[in-house]
Amino acid sequence: MALPAEADVRLLIHRLVPGADYRWMSNDGSVGTLRDIDWRDARTEPTEAAFEAEWTIVLSERATEDATKNSIDTNVNAFAGRTVAALTDAQRVTLLEGILFRLGGIESDGTIRASSRWLDR
Repeated sequence: MALPAEADVRLLIHRLVPGADYRWMSNDGSVGTLRDIDWRDARTEPTEAAFEAEWTIVLSERATEDATKNSIDTNVNAFAGRTVAALTDAQRVTLLEGILFRLGGIESDGTIRASSRWLDR
């Protein structure tokens, strides 16, 4: 399993203990573990097991998102050079899905996110 970078460690901590009070102790920023954290929060510090379990979930989510992105890109690229009017309704849905995915408006499972989570107002 790939080791998380500093930004990923921070993401994991946020997912496990949102808004946690801690200080990053690692000097190089390349990889990290909970041992690189000076925990200052009143809530319980996540265990190594919780940290590793959450990292496995993050890696799985990223793999699913990458597979979805590649699938959408392949499907949408098949429409290159055609007008929107020339597309079938099913192809337009695929095109819309690709646009929404790229804008962050759709989850990797196809679920549309609330506009407040991705649409600039």
